Amino acid sequence: MQEIPISGIDISQYQTSRARIDFETVYSSGVRFCMVRAGWCGYDGGLAADPNLEVTITDALKAGVQVGLYVYSYARSEQAARRAAQETIALARGYRISYPIAIDVEDSRLTSVLTKEEITDTVIAFCSEVERLGYYAMFYTYFYFAKLYLEMERLDAYDFWLADYTQKPDYQGEYGMWQYTGSSGTCPGVKGPCDRDWAYKDYAAIIKAAGLNGLSPIEGSPTGPQEGKPGQQEPFPEGTPPAQPPENPDGSGSQPDTPSGSQGTGLFAALRRLLLRIIRFFRRLF
Repeated sequence: MQEIPISGIDISQYQTSRARIDFETVYSSGVRFCMVRAGWCGYDGGLAADPNLEVTITDALKAGVQVGLYVYSYARSEQAARRAAQETIALARGYRISYPIAIDVEDSRLTSVLTKEEITDTVIAFCSEVERLGYYAMFYTYFYFAKLYLEMERLDAYDFWLADYTQKPDYQGEYGMWQYTGSSGTCPGVKGPCDRDWAYKDYAAIIKAAGLNGLSPIEGSPTGPQEGKPGQQEPFPEGTPPAQPPENPDGSGSQPDTPSGSQGTGLFAALRRLLLRIIRFFRRLF
């Protein structure tokens, strides 16, 4: 456990649509990481990327702010969740992502059609696919959703990013990251409200040491492809999209090719996953 929590923010199109984020000022304020919303995935798991995503990630990295990604999920099956993970990783390979890849499960359209077990299955499917592809996985939700709609004991293998806006979280289990304020939060360099977070693990160091996210454990430099831009996805090629919610729009895109090679398959991928779990185990002891 990190002795001194690391300060962070999380950003989506709701911040970037107001004004371009001044990450130099963000960094100067003490923020060291930013979880950037990659987009939202539709019922079938297709990813629709957030506007201004490329600029946001590039500006953050240039200012020295570590970057992770998250996806707001409407995925209604394990297959859909795996597709969302694949499309997110395909996007992530274009950048130096040194924080986790997270699935955000909190929407009422999940609880109205899926059981507690089925929602948990989608989280496991997403996280396990992220790990299979060589990246560090995480899931996000708020306290009562975790209590009522997730089988948390089945999610012990994955880091929990908890949203709880009380002074001391009610959740008694382990969590690696805490979103401690939402619409009432602010951050220098960001126009308007901004979610604030604490990380209780040095994720950049853990990910680098394990050789995950395409980063070299020796130099911390990307080892996978770092070229390319997020593509523009056609929303909902099949069927009608659900209505746009007030906080998080949703949709879908096209199915990408599943990355191949040693990055996500074979002995090296298995060794990476084993090393990651060993690191997690010992960090829970201290």
